[in-house]
Amino acid sequence: MIAKLSLHSNPLPSRDQLEDDFLSLPCIRSHVLGYTRQQVAVFAVHASRYLCLLHPSSSVTVVETPAYSEYTGLPELGVIARNLLSPGTVIPGLEGSMACLTPNEIDHLGLGDVARDFSIMNSQHNNKSYLVLGPARFVNHDCSNNCELFRQGKTICVRVLRTIAIGDEITVYYGEDYFGDGNQHCLCGTCKEQSAGGYAEARLSIEVWCAGLGAPNGLIRPNKVRGVTL
Repeated sequence: MIAKLSLHSNPLPSRDQLEDDFLSLPCIRSHVLGYTRQQVAVFAVHASRYLCLLHPSSSVTVVETPAYSEYTGLPELGVIARNLLSPGTVIPGLEGSMACLTPNEIDHLGLGDVARDFSIMNSQHNNKSYLVLGPARFVNHDCSNNCELFRQGKTICVRVLRTIAIGDEITVYYGEDYFGDGNQHCLCGTCKEQSAGGYAEARLSIEVWCAGLGAPNGLIRPNKVRGVTL
């Protein structure tokens, strides 16, 4: 299905068609046995978000980025524009959903010897923490972000703030103190250009900071929570 979709030259199938095609796969039919109809529907919607990004008409693509790997020692991901994106555009397919977390679940995600690949966001409206699922979780932070996150019903969407050229990374702003007080440990592209944040000469070395607090950008660690108004 992935090969067929990624090589397809016709318009992107409807979301309903993508979900139906996905659920018709033998391995998926076997996997969802025993789940309720509602659970299967949620699973199909979630999968369709990723499938949309594989079509040639997709405005963005998820790629591996070397920007942070030298500091984290792990493969890191980012979202790159495949088309020219104009201000005000809501990027199709670059979506996510939120699952409310209990304090115990938050603690569990942050513990253990193995770094868990999860994104957690804090809503400033109700001060609750949510697990972020879907392609939107791969969008990295930048202090001079070119996009913003917003909530449309139960879906997290990404809206363009200024013109984005082909090949430019899609970035959003995680919050004022996400990377330490005043983002003093931030390693985004803007901070690198301006020798600010974690690149400032007066700060602790990047190596020391990473060893003590974990990965900066890229894969969001659960002991770091985005304070986003949603």
